[in-house]
Amino acid sequence: MSGNTTYLITGAHRGNQPLRGLPRADSEQGIGRGLTAAYLSRPDDTVIAAIRDPSHATAKSLPEVSKGHGSALITVKLDSSVPADAATVIQSLQSEHNISALDVIIANAGINDDSNLGPVAQLSIDVLDQHVRINAYAHLLLFQAALPLLEKAKTPKFVAITSGIGSIGIMEHIPFPMGGYGASKAILNFVEEHRPMTAESGSN
Repeated sequence: MSGNTTYLITGAHRGNQPLRGLPRADSEQGIGRGLTAAYLSRPDDTVIAAIRDPSHATAKSLPEVSKGHGSALITVKLDSSVPADAATVIQSLQSEHNISALDVIIANAGINDDSNLGPVAQLSIDVLDQHVRINAYAHLLLFQAALPLLEKAKTPKFVAITSGIGSIGIMEHIPFPMGGYGASKAILNFVEEHRPMTAESGSN
């Protein structure tokens, strides 16, 4: 898909450094920036970079990313820990940026905090709740808010970045528990498996 395509990517400024170990919520590691740069390099596309902290150095450097002929970058603030942010962003895209349809949404923002790496017996409910809110609830809230704009696209795509760590089937082969992260991704996987692309649909 290329040419006159509108993309919305969350966590879009992450990925300024090579991946090493487990990405932290406040690190620059991840794939968001790479996806943003890849789509911006194509001609005649619009990339909406949704970022948690516009003041961060990697966010401020996004306008420096090379753009294909006729392509444009729009940056918006979206904090996945704030439930109302998704609806606010979608509203502002329509009223302030004249976005009438979204072709592709890549829900990439997430958290994997060191505090969830120990045994499940020691997992804090607060840590679990934080991971579920950001890694699962926020993706669903974004999809629900953006659905009217997705429905106006010819071939809409909503892509949620997940992880094998959230797979019940392979968890016995994972050598570390990561209870908060794994549980949040398991919820996300279930929601994505049963998510319809239209408001009227009862199944995929």
